[in-house]
Amino acid sequence: AFFHANEKNSEGWQAGMTAVSILTKSKSFEDAAAILSKILTHALGIEFYQVQVRMMFFGVLEDLKKFDDAMLEVDKVVNLASDELKAKALLTKARLQLETQKRDDAMKTLDLILTNHSGSPEARQAMAIKAL
Repeated sequence: AFFHANEKNSEGWQAGMTAVSILTKSKSFEDAAAILSKILTHALGIEFYQVQVRMMFFGVLEDLKKFDDAMLEVDKVVNLASDELKAKALLTKARLQLETQKRDDAMKTLDLILTNHSGSPEARQAMAIKAL
């Protein structure tokens, strides 16, 4: 209730994040996605929300099997995130591409991780996925 009454300010967003945590633990992913979407709409230009919250959002969308929507959110993170988070987002993108039968695209994404983020834990995972 506090989130809905304050969804345009940071205090409301914090309350929304608490609600999302509770909702995801109880597997209420649709409700969590709705809150995350509102936070992202109102927190434009604030990097933490646009990267960290968006990463939660694409995870929730993946849980909802909304793979194409999740990939759109991943692409937004890739454009905004630091290298460390970019590698995580790219690994998620590759997984989503495999889930949606886009194997060639997934292999390109995995190659991108191996080329641009070779020292990351995600690079080791990308190699393992490519080996399968």
